[in-house]
Amino acid sequence: MTTMIKNNGMRFFALHKAVGIRSWLRDKVYREYEELLEAEILEKPLPEHVAIIMDGNRRYAEKIGVSTK
Repeated sequence: MTTMIKNNGMRFFALHKAVGIRSWLRDKVYREYEELLEAEILEKPLPEHVAIIMDGNRRYAEKIGVSTK
């Protein structure tokens, strides 16, 4: 029984450690990716216009009874 508790404790510790390493690695990769995207965006000029594309949501809203006004 004691051996089983020790083995399960070791497995839990190893699993807990692996999850921690995975989280750390994921956070590092996301941080690097966000920095890369930000640098790419900032090196280009900002757009001078905004476009709006109407896609029929008003008709859908009216169909299901939601007010569009």
